[in-house]
Amino acid sequence: MPDEPVEVVAEPAPRRTIEVRDGRVHLDGEPRRLAGVLDQAYWPDGVYTAPSDDALRADVEAAGSFGFDLARMHVKVADARWYEWCDRLGLLVAQDIASPLRLDSEDARTNFVREVDEIVAQLSRHPCIAMWILFVRALDPTRLVIDASGWKHCGDSDLVDVHDHGDDLSGHESGWVGECGGVSLVVDGREDFAYKHVSSGDELAHEYARLVGTLGDVAGFVWTQLTDVEGELNGLLTHDRRAKVDPAKIRLANERFREERR
Repeated sequence: MPDEPVEVVAEPAPRRTIEVRDGRVHLDGEPRRLAGVLDQAYWPDGVYTAPSDDALRADVEAAGSFGFDLARMHVKVADARWYEWCDRLGLLVAQDIASPLRLDSEDARTNFVREVDEIVAQLSRHPCIAMWILFVRALDPTRLVIDASGWKHCGDSDLVDVHDHGDDLSGHESGWVGECGGVSLVVDGREDFAYKHVSSGDELAHEYARLVGTLGDVAGFVWTQLTDVEGELNGLLTHDRRAKVDPAKIRLANERFREERR
């Protein structure tokens, strides 16, 4: 008789513990400075839709190759397979809750709360989720909560989150730098929005290391960003996922950041 088909079910990665003690993130009980990268999850052809499962895995692997511990999934819920790859490959996720278009009616507010509930219920099973960005502590007290990334805090936030795309990050001696960088290397001649331009991969790597090196004793940061997105050409990868810079040089800067204590 032919062999009976066997269904293989991948075991989920073990749930990690994450907490903040005295302004420092502790992962599985150990202090850890987190080097993160912004991921907007757009694709040249499919926009919101990745071309394949392999492409989703490649984005997670790319973040790892640059030495990032974490990806901040920016204002959207990604393809479910992306979270599975983050679970399997060990990339932590800071999950944004998408901003509502409007909250000026009871129906709009009710719908927004329902969507937040659904997002947390859907994603909380993933061990990769380390941080929720928007007031969901009552729904999931096991992860970190940042109540507003780069905007006014309402008081119930595990870390003070600031955005700083400036030329010197040394003013931040604590908290979490939720966005920084925004350094653009244009490889195809298009015009773009950027905080600063460089002209080569080596210059991009140098600027990355210099900026990250100016950070004080913060709990972590999120670099803007993993890939180019239409008019934002400040990715470490182009929109079609070609590397602009040697990953080893970015990885070295991230390793130095994790090792340093100030």
